[in-house]
Amino acid sequence: MVKGFWWDPNTPKERWFGVLEQKTETDIELICHTEKGSCATLALSHGLTIHGRNANGRPVTLLVVRRDRISTSGGMTNIHLHPGYVLEGAHVDDRHSFRARTLDLRLQHLYGWLGMTGFNQVGFMETAGKVSISYTRPEWRCHEVNSTMKVEFGLQTRHSSGSQKRSIEEDATISISCKSGFTFTRCWEMTMALRSLLHFAILKPIYAVGMTLRKCKGKKAKDKILDEIVVWSKNFREAKTERSIDGLWVFRYGDIATDFGAFFAKWLDYMVKYDEPLKCYTTTIYHRLPTTMEHLCLTQALDAYHGVRFASHERRGFKQKVEELCGLHQKVLSELVPDISAFAEQVRDTRDYLTHHNPEDLAKRNIVRGNADLIRLNEKLTIVFQSCVLT
Repeated sequence: MVKGFWWDPNTPKERWFGVLEQKTETDIELICHTEKGSCATLALSHGLTIHGRNANGRPVTLLVVRRDRISTSGGMTNIHLHPGYVLEGAHVDDRHSFRARTLDLRLQHLYGWLGMTGFNQVGFMETAGKVSISYTRPEWRCHEVNSTMKVEFGLQTRHSSGSQKRSIEEDATISISCKSGFTFTRCWEMTMALRSLLHFAILKPIYAVGMTLRKCKGKKAKDKILDEIVVWSKNFREAKTERSIDGLWVFRYGDIATDFGAFFAKWLDYMVKYDEPLKCYTTTIYHRLPTTMEHLCLTQALDAYHGVRFASHERRGFKQKVEELCGLHQKVLSELVPDISAFAEQVRDTRDYLTHHNPEDLAKRNIVRGNADLIRLNEKLTIVFQSCVLT
């Protein structure tokens, strides 16, 4: 919760008292209070930038602000606003007006995927009423992605000591540095690339937990350099991770650590090259869709993937494309899809029906009927797409 004064950067002398807080897991709200009848541009615009200062005088910027409603109570006008992003530590004009040299990220499941720990399991002993815990923070792992960018992995630790309790807690962090700096948009592109990488490592939704921008600089050379900006977003979630056990993961950091810089450079290129199929696929991962819409997204993802990989965008014949993609992974999919031709026919016919809804096709073509059967078909399509990406 942030209590402070807020204003439109275009009218800085007109300020409102307000409270900014995370209302729900997916919503941040600012409620500003003004005298009754005093509705300024703050309450009338959409997608604007709002500046403020918290109770400690620290600058705060709200970006991509949406107005929800205006209510009146006790002679006061209450303006309800919802920012897309909150930047603690700076006043900026918009998303394009500054760059950050370093992006620090915490992501769900990063800790388990990384497999780093400072706890010495052998050093934990409990004998004759005496408990001993051995902890040494590991060195950060640094990888050069290219001549201007590097990625570092490390652990942040929190210590507490009280009269009845003492503890050490660790969590994993990714730090990405770029000599030319990251725009705010590029920060989110890098975040999405890392979320996608971890998703294919654990095959679960991955959300960012926290973001900090360091060594920030304004758009103009004369602008003041900002030490640190802490970012909030309605897309952030609580931290969680699977344990660092091989059986729970498709792959882990240790499998690619020897040349992670080159690997990550290829992954960034892959994200650009396969942008459309990946977006179609991730829509089914991060949104609750009706099974019919999920089917259309997955078939579009496979069609687009085939088009990029084999330069086949102009080629018709979706059934053959599905057969070719399944054929690439026939050994892996043999039990899941024993008859590739029949499977591809059913996928094509079901997609065509859900696209055109021609009742005559129900009697003539191999269309999946019933929600349960469509769920199973979608699960198979999901595995086919994941196999394409993972190989």
